[in-house]
Amino acid sequence: MSEVQPQSQPQQVPEKKKKRKFKLLDFEVIDNRQPKNGGCFTGFPQQAALKAANRWVIPKNEYDTIKKFSMVEILPRKLAKQARVYNFTAKRVKLSKPKIYKRGDTTLTVDSKIVILNDEQATDTTV
Repeated sequence: MSEVQPQSQPQQVPEKKKKRKFKLLDFEVIDNRQPKNGGCFTGFPQQAALKAANRWVIPKNEYDTIKKFSMVEILPRKLAKQARVYNFTAKRVKLSKPKIYKRGDTTLTVDSKIVILNDEQATDTTV
């Protein structure tokens, strides 16, 4: 006599959200430096905005200066009409204690970070 074991249902694996691609659409060009074709930044909208602001929008030595910029989602040609434009307001903030990273023989010191502001914070300070 063999016992019949109930069949176990296969475990459902949660779907990973696919990282999206964005490019800079509208920002103030500094020292005639800008990414070719707006650059390509992957991740979620806020992650891409932080990377773009750190690299191109806000200079490394400008603290507490508020900058506004826009990013557009890169979609396949057949979906291009559905592309969303995201507007961001950001500033560079000096860290109270610099972060120090060691990679092999080199030491990297990070003394600032980018902060994305909401509408209320952006209107409180002067541009």
